Amino acid sequence: MRILSALVAVALLVSVYIYFSTTGLFYICILAALKGILEFNKMAFNDTPHSLVKKLLFPVFGFTLLIISVYYAQYSSEFWALLLSLYLCLYIWLYGSKKSNDWLFFNLTKSAIGFFYVILLPVMALKTLELHYGETWFLLLLLIVFCGDTFAYFGGLKFGKKPLSQSLSPKKTLEGSYFGFLGSSCASLAVGLIKFPTVNPLYFVVLGLIAGLFAQTGDLFESLIKRIAQVKDSGSIMPGHGGVLDRVDGVLFASPIVYLFAFNTEKFLF
Repeated sequence: MRILSALVAVALLVSVYIYFSTTGLFYICILAALKGILEFNKMAFNDTPHSLVKKLLFPVFGFTLLIISVYYAQYSSEFWALLLSLYLCLYIWLYGSKKSNDWLFFNLTKSAIGFFYVILLPVMALKTLELHYGETWFLLLLLIVFCGDTFAYFGGLKFGKKPLSQSLSPKKTLEGSYFGFLGSSCASLAVGLIKFPTVNPLYFVVLGLIAGLFAQTGDLFESLIKRIAQVKDSGSIMPGHGGVLDRVDGVLFASPIVYLFAFNTEKFLF
């Protein structure tokens, strides 16, 4: 079922790109980001089942910041400062006299992590699509992460002995992680040789290793959130795959690295 679901997802993305080009992928990513905001909100604030925080506060501010960052990028820093200040003010006035200081600080910390994880990182992935070779860079991002995941899974299955992080993800192994780096660097090198033959291939190998490291970190970070929230999956989008964040945690963490590499490579090419 997991493999069938993955094939359906790939077919959907390919169809969207064929019929709607980069614009279609862009809107698919926005929808996925919005779903990710809801998933994080449900996990992070599950200890406040009837509060305004879980129902409205974080999702509304999250949606607003995401849309502003995408469509009004030239004003995004000003709006981030304004809206985060407003978020903090609302939190203090709504809960300052009702909750303990520890509760207040802990929930504000979770909010800060959420703004980074499910808003700022998706914006970086979307900015990758806006580059001149946007669809190629976005494909590179996906291949680095998904090839790394695949190599890590089968490498760990065959050779895995030492746990990578017993407390966060006991099934992951150090040997599998090494295979993941191999898969990420091979995928990056292949795209570099095919699409950017004038660029030193070694740069793409290094990109694959660094982005692969960030992707694996994203996977462990998502495991940490789920363990704290005491849930198996972040949500449910299709059989065998959990939620959006379960699928794209590595993509989110690797996106700033790929974007910075892509941005500077295009400066060199043009």
